[in-house]
Amino acid sequence: MSEIDFGGAIYTDADAEIEKLTFALSQLFNSLPDKWNNVETSVGEFSVLKNDEFDEQMRKDNEDGFLYYRYLIEVEPNKELGEENAVAFTAKLLEYLWSQGYPATAACGYEDALPNKGKLIPENYNWGEYYIWK
Repeated sequence: MSEIDFGGAIYTDADAEIEKLTFALSQLFNSLPDKWNNVETSVGEFSVLKNDEFDEQMRKDNEDGFLYYRYLIEVEPNKELGEENAVAFTAKLLEYLWSQGYPATAACGYEDALPNKGKLIPENYNWGEYYIWK
């Protein structure tokens, strides 16, 4: 039997510096990031990385633009705590990003269980090309 993989990614176009974004996200779990922007918590780990695929124009594409957002957050929920934890862990990160007005989209095996299926681009975001996926 193969091991269940709850790992995934969140793409976000946050306009914050990477260190500030990582610190803010770490505070959601009463944790602190290391010098490489990795955060370990009891419910999972995540790393905030600059997206190598970042593209100023491509990120505005209605379908796959999220793949070109500024940051990639690698998410590794604690697999011993199961899928419910994975959903809650990832949702907490997404909901924070959305609450700050940052476009953010999750790519993982449990997207459908996430709020708004893990995809949200705020309606009030200043790029008219963006919309909310249903």
